[in-house]
Formats: sequence, structure tokens, C-alpha cells
Amino acid sequence: MKCLPDDLIFLIYEYLPLKDRLSLGSASKRFREILFRLQYWNDVHLCMLSPRVSKFTDQSELSAFSSFLSRVAGRVSKVVWDGKLGYNSVLSRILQQNPAIRSLELLNCWQCFLRDDDDMSFLLSLQSLTTLTIDNWRRKEPHIIDIALNNQGLQNLDIHSYDNLDDSQLDDILKNLPDLRSLRIHGINITDAGLSSLPLCKSLQCLKIISARKLSRVATFKLAELGKLDDLMLQYATGFTQLDFVNFFTSTRSSNLTCLDLSGCSRIDNAVLVTLSQICMSSLKKLFLSKCCAFSDYGLLAISNCTHITSLDLSYCSGISDVGIAFIADKLLWIQYLDVSGTNLTDDGLSDVVSKLKLLDTLFMQNMHANFRSFLEHRDKFWAQLTIHIDNTLISLDFLVIQYHRLCGNLIISDYTRNIKIA
Repeated sequence: MKCLPDDLIFLIYEYLPLKDRLSLGSASKRFREILFRLQYWNDVHLCMLSPRVSKFTDQSELSAFSSFLSRVAGRVSKVVWDGKLGYNSVLSRILQQNPAIRSLELLNCWQCFLRDDDDMSFLLSLQSLTTLTIDNWRRKEPHIIDIALNNQGLQNLDIHSYDNLDDSQLDDILKNLPDLRSLRIHGINITDAGLSSLPLCKSLQCLKIISARKLSRVATFKLAELGKLDDLMLQYATGFTQLDFVNFFTSTRSSNLTCLDLSGCSRIDNAVLVTLSQICMSSLKKLFLSKCCAFSDYGLLAISNCTHITSLDLSYCSGISDVGIAFIADKLLWIQYLDVSGTNLTDDGLSDVVSKLKLLDTLFMQNMHANFRSFLEHRDKFWAQLTIHIDNTLISLDFLVIQYHRLCGNLIISDYTRNIKIA
């Protein structure tokens, strides 16, 4: 190690979790000097995730970390903090020492930040955030909306686990944060009125609404005004009719969509998919239609014209069969991710998928009744990179394991085998 230049040693540091960096820094005087040279810490990203970073085992480790924080004060630009770790006081210190932080992700907040008697007001002092993610926030103070509105330059906001979001709060977000590029929310209480200010966010590229049950035709008019939208999620938008979807996709601005999630939308039928394929034929790359049961194999024929699709979710689509999946296998040759869980596909259809989709690396086949014995036995060649997920199957586990070892694939079976992984 003596012959290695300092720059190369620091590159090695960058591949280590923060706790291991601190440990290595105490191995020798030279390592410690290299670790804490300020020219190496102009843009510090702290990623404190469990189990990637375990809790500090003694006071000396916590002291070393505190010393590190003092040295990089004012240089931290991004913090990812897992509530399972605890140490609210440490997080408070990080944010107070770095008021110009640009990205903050607070995960599993219910684990650590649940008690209202803990002072979390320091979060309100942040005013330079461009990215904010808050997961499972259950506190009354500070309010999650107030934290977001304090940062006028916010571009990416993810509060999808906050299920108390109402129309007035969403309207405040849209009016006061016009620079938003990505917004992910829980829409169980959101009606069309909540999206009335949506056209003000002219830079919005990604909109994800989980449980959009109360939205209706008026919302599609607002969505159609977003000229830069390329990633749209409208899960369980049961208030939209078939005609609403058709009219939305015929909007010239929807032709930019590259990722579309319509899982749980019961009105998605063949006519909607035909329109979608005509408008988004050259742009669409990811399509999620889980639990959309109103379309049939004809709808899959339409989807097969979107030849750039790399991810396709057809789980629990009861209207499709081997005929429709054959269209997918013949034309969507770029697919890497495919979910056909809970469908009526037989062994022939699954064999067609595996034999023709050469780039496929992840295949979900959970809760199915296909004859997997024939599917595995008659494959002359299996691609080593393919990972198949199988849960609750009606087939001998021993048989699956033997066949997968022979065919050099990866098999992941959860629930059925108490969450073990066999590779």
C-alpha cells in the first residue's frame, strides 16, 4: 500500500460504506490524513441505510463519525437516512451544519421519528432542497407539507406514503413549487379539484399517483396540458372511463410517454391499448398493466407494435392467453423484465417467451397453474442471466431445484419455501 498514490487510495475509500471508511482511516496516520483531506470532500453524499450501515457498536465509533462530520461541515449535498438506525441527534447535527443541502431522503420514518415530543423542527430550516423523499411520516409537527413548501426550488418530491394528502394541500404544492420535475403522491383523497393547478408545473416530467380512485375525466384534461410528461403512473384510476383514456392518449402531448403504469385500471380494454400503441409506438419503453382484466389477446397484439418496450407487467390480467403472449414473444425482442403472474398462460406460452426473448433477465410467474415440468424439461438452452420468480406453485420444489441447477438459471421462490433463494 505504501507505493499507491493518495488519489488511488481515496478511490478505494469510495467503494466502502461510510463506517468502514472511518475504520480504515484509523488503521494508520497516512490513511487518516488521506481520508480527511478536504479537497476530497467537496460534494459529500451520506447514505446511512440499514443493513448496509449497521449501528455504531461503541462510543468511540460514534465519536469518530462526529469528528468526520465536523470536518465536512458545509460540504454535504445529499443525505439518505434510514429511520431504523436511530440517532435523531446525529441527523439534526448533519442538517444544521449543512443548511445548503440539496437532496434529503428520510426512509422508514415511523421507526424513529414517530414521537411528537422529539424536536424535529430543524427540518423546517432547510430551504435549498431540490430533492425531498419522506417515507412513512406519521408526525403532526413539523407537517410534511410545510417541509416541502419551505424549499421553493424543489424539483423532485416523493411523499407517496403520506395517505392524508388532500386537495388543498396538493394545490398548495402545485402553486408554490412550479419547478417540480417529479412528483409522487398517494391519491386516495385527491379529486379533480386537487389537480386544478397542475398545468402550472410546466417542467413536470414524472407524475406518479398511487390509488387515483377519485379522479375522473376532468383530470385527463389537466394531464394533457403537461407538455414534458414522459413518466405517468395512475394506479387504480377506476373513475376513468374507456373513452377518457382514449381521449387522453390521442392528445398529441401524450406521444412523449416512455413509462406508463395503469395498474388496477379496470377500464383499460382493447380499444385503449390500440390507441396507446398508435400514439406511443416509438416512445414507450415500460408498460405496467397489472390487474387490468378488460383487454384480451387483441390488446397484446396492439402492444406488440411498441417494439421499444423493455419492461412489461401483465400480472393478473385474466383475459390473455398463449395466443396473445406469442405476439409479445415474436415482436418485443428488447424485453428484459416480464411479469405474467396469476395469468392463464400454459407451458407452451411460457416456453415461447423463454425461447424467443433473448434479452429477458427477469420473469415473474407467481400464482400460476402451468405445467412447469414440461417448461423446464424441453428447454435445450437456458440463459444464465435469467432469474425466474415463482411463488405458491403447484409443483414439486425438489424438481424445480434440480432442473434449475441443470439449466444454469437463477430461481427465487418466496412464501412457498419460507423466503429462501436458490441460485
